Amino acid sequence: MILLTLFIILQSDTLQKLYDSGNYFAVIEQAETAIKDTNLTLEDRTGIHTILAFCYVAFDKPRLAKLEFLEALTINPKLELDPMLTSPKIIKVFQEAKSNFRFFMREKQEVQKIKKDFTAFTIPGIWNIKRGNKKRGYCLLGWSGTSVLSLGISHYQCEKYHKEYLDARIPELIEAKYKNYNRWYQSRIYSLVSFAATYTVNLFLLALSP
Repeated sequence: MILLTLFIILQSDTLQKLYDSGNYFAVIEQAETAIKDTNLTLEDRTGIHTILAFCYVAFDKPRLAKLEFLEALTINPKLELDPMLTSPKIIKVFQEAKSNFRFFMREKQEVQKIKKDFTAFTIPGIWNIKRGNKKRGYCLLGWSGTSVLSLGISHYQCEKYHKEYLDARIPELIEAKYKNYNRWYQSRIYSLVSFAATYTVNLFLLALSP
């Protein structure tokens, strides 16, 4: 679909006329208002984003132009511009945007290929790391690892002081051993809760992810 076709389908082709007259500020102002209309068709939206990109190129703002082209390509990945009817400067920006769009789509497809295997459910954070969300992944992995380590130490110390508490015969020693046992008992509970919370969060995130 070439640019002229896209412009013609816009409401009352006002934007086309403004663009042809070189009134780019008016095009941007009216286009940004028009794009908010929820009744617009996908073709309309593609055309609006495209003409906005043209205006930003005219104002020598290639970054903004690329963003508009990317919006248009997201709606219509098959969008093409006729090189016979479009300036080389615009074609260049469009091709750069299309290259970025293809790269994004490839990355998205690669992420979607990563399936949820056994480790995704047993080791919190691993699946997120594989999908590229390393910040969340390492946070979950560190949280679960710390919880497991804390649980192991707390359990060992709890059992140790529990035995010493039961073996104690002197009242002062009994009280001291009981305090140590109770402290590690509480620590074990907190570690277990933290451990369970990690897996709950991990399962929740897995359920939300495609």
